[in-house]
Amino acid sequence: MSFRKSLLALSVSSALLTLAACSSSSTDNTDGTGGSTGSLSSKTIGLTNDNVYVLATGFPGTIIGNGDAADGDTSNDDDMTLNIEAGTLILGSEKEALVISRGSKVNISGTQADPVVMTSKKQFDDWVAGGNGTAGRGEWAGFALMGYAKTNECGTPCDVASEGNIGAYGGTNDADNSGSIDYLVVRHAGNDLDGNGNELNGFTLFGVGSGTHMSHIQVHKGLDDGIEHFGSADFMDHIVLTDNADDGFDWGQGYTGGAQFIIAKQADDDGDRGIEADNDKGSPLATPVSLPTLANMTFIGPVNPSTEASTADGILLRRGTGAKIYNTIVYGAPDNCLDIDEKATMEMAVAAANTTPFNYTGKLMVQNTFLSCATSTALKTADQDLDGDGVNDTFDAFGLPSVSQWFAESGTGNNAAAVAELNTDTTAGPIGVPVGTFASTVKGSALAINLGGNFVATDYAGAFDPTATTQWTDDWTVGLNGNTTVWQPASSGTLAGNTPVADGTCPEGTTAVGKTSLPDGQPGEMDICQLEERYDATDVN
Repeated sequence: MSFRKSLLALSVSSALLTLAACSSSSTDNTDGTGGSTGSLSSKTIGLTNDNVYVLATGFPGTIIGNGDAADGDTSNDDDMTLNIEAGTLILGSEKEALVISRGSKVNISGTQADPVVMTSKKQFDDWVAGGNGTAGRGEWAGFALMGYAKTNECGTPCDVASEGNIGAYGGTNDADNSGSIDYLVVRHAGNDLDGNGNELNGFTLFGVGSGTHMSHIQVHKGLDDGIEHFGSADFMDHIVLTDNADDGFDWGQGYTGGAQFIIAKQADDDGDRGIEADNDKGSPLATPVSLPTLANMTFIGPVNPSTEASTADGILLRRGTGAKIYNTIVYGAPDNCLDIDEKATMEMAVAAANTTPFNYTGKLMVQNTFLSCATSTALKTADQDLDGDGVNDTFDAFGLPSVSQWFAESGTGNNAAAVAELNTDTTAGPIGVPVGTFASTVKGSALAINLGGNFVATDYAGAFDPTATTQWTDDWTVGLNGNTTVWQPASSGTLAGNTPVADGTCPEGTTAVGKTSLPDGQPGEMDICQLEERYDATDVN
């Protein structure tokens, strides 16, 4: 989505809106299970960028494969594949999600010029009617991957019920492969599906394995978290989390993956935490224990926080989680930059209590991390009863280090009193790039890290190299540079910038439900194609 190009708006006819809303959630020859019989020539569904796509109507939306079934038998799981071309637009309504179930894959081939965009019908309709491209939250249910990776909630067999009631996930294969994702923008998602807090996030990962490739993903203006991991061992990089109502990056249930280059800006009206991290609420010592490795992150608190956002933390580590955090900046959280809750969490950091000096295990540590918040590393002792006796405690009452001592001693290069100068001018580049004297403070040989594996060696803290002339968020993201573009027809792939033609045909496995015209002065029309409720082996000829 190059913002250097002129913006092309779409106008959708009232006839299209009526047809899309009333159309069936599957093809006419259904098999009674939400799938269809004989609509595909192979186990692959291909979405090309010369059409606009809508999810199956109503809960749960569209599910790829049948691995969400809690039948205890992975041999029954169909290996379907959803391929999505660069520049493709996918729309959903409330309670409609796009779910990739266990055993199946998604390949999203977005580019910097033509990211794949998933957003709500409501936002799209407002935009094509002349609106400015903004919309609310929770206007569709969101995007979810479900895999066979480990979680500490597994039984035998491992069929863990997901949040949102979209099916089962989990297994024993941390190297599981759910596909490949490049340049994806998820907007206005995260729906409370039953009114009782049973929510999907903008992007939810359930037991996703390390064989899955994920790079350049933005979640913007979601109702719940931007990204949440339930278990999982995946690695992701170049992540943008903006104006989400709850947390930016959330994990629990034995998340052991990794991430590098994360920029999270919390919403003024309802933002919560940059990171909210758990092992397990009911059993904080459950295994596998959450222990991700994270590097080059920038978390920015709400600039003008409302009452709802006034208690937002930068990073909250609790419920027995571990974490290895490197080269990170936390700025402007109204409450705490860094908060560690519960004795089980601090015990991840220390081999034994009452030792001098403390013997840090490295299972909970930070290095080259800069904090600049109202109360810095203050621990919320006023609301913590660590031993359950009804009396508020501090960690040192148990022979454990205070948060401040742990922050100073567990890793090198930490600064609890940083005066961060970050770019906040949306016309001058992405929000969060270090500027002024702070730019030289957070870059240099003293901050050099090379974690190996999927990580890139860097010599700076935060998500952005302060000396770079361009940044990795340029052109494809919204909300960081003042951009509000919803979507535009693709310059690559099937469409390749040519005049689109609506001829009533859609990719196999999808159904034509209408068409949309480009605005006056812009030639061409695009077909609107609806996905089925489920794609599994019964669809294949």
